[in-house]
Amino acid sequence: MWDVSRLSFEQFKDNLSPPAPFMPTRHEMYNLTLIKGPFSHDEIARIPAAVGRPTRVFTILRDPVERSLSFFALFWGPHNRPLSTRYEMPFETFFDYNSTQHRDKGAMWHSYVRTFTENSMTWQLGNYLHEDHRDHSLSRTELLNRAKQALREMVYVAFFEDMWRHQGNIMQPGKVFASGDLYTLWVFPWLWWVWSLFAWPRSCVRKFGSLYSPEQLRMVEESNKLDRELYDWAVKEFDPRAKLYNSYAAFCWDNLWLVLAVLSVSLFLLYNLGRFLLFLFRKCKACCLDDAEAADNALNVTV
Repeated sequence: MWDVSRLSFEQFKDNLSPPAPFMPTRHEMYNLTLIKGPFSHDEIARIPAAVGRPTRVFTILRDPVERSLSFFALFWGPHNRPLSTRYEMPFETFFDYNSTQHRDKGAMWHSYVRTFTENSMTWQLGNYLHEDHRDHSLSRTELLNRAKQALREMVYVAFFEDMWRHQGNIMQPGKVFASGDLYTLWVFPWLWWVWSLFAWPRSCVRKFGSLYSPEQLRMVEESNKLDRELYDWAVKEFDPRAKLYNSYAAFCWDNLWLVLAVLSVSLFLLYNLGRFLLFLFRKCKACCLDDAEAADNALNVTV
């Protein structure tokens, strides 16, 4: 597997400048099974010719507001150190792209923020993710339609909020990965299913949306109107069961079967652990009594 996302991220993080469009070569693609990264619409179109064989493309979508807030929290959140004190700014300024303070940070930083917080999902699927390479001559309708068509052409569309239900399809031989591929071996689907099931409550409950005021959330929504329309359409089209909850209480109430299953398994494990500990205690006690009795017998014989 070649993780192109790391290369793009490191270049962005260190230089605050967008990486050049991904131009794969046959040498780089030779014998690769999986290429992972923030590929855009126009980049994906070039990959089959570079690979020299048919390719399968799948993606994982995430709620646009949570995704944008996650990006803010990753670098500028209250518990994280900014990239540099030069780029530190409050929430309202961060999402106000036209503010003087925002533009005073520099053109590269300005485009960096807009790349990942302003309709980034629609631009990535409809044209190009990075702000400096976007074709702004496209109308909003054209861009949205291109993004929808890109999703229709993918072999699979999954959702961050409902990953545990998707693992069976993604890892199914011949669906995303070729039959006999390493990732279709039984251990990988099983490990993914276990991990995603335990992570499910965390992934489908708002982590960042609950930290900000309604006014702040509206700012993020304004910057992601196209992404919101695309995401809502994709949920209806590919996975109507995908749902984002406002609290863990709401999640538990809507998924009582999971809560009961976890409680049942936990009680079963605790019960058997208790029996095992009791068994060890009794064995140890019996051994101690046998040793004490043997010592008394030895004393009596000596007397």
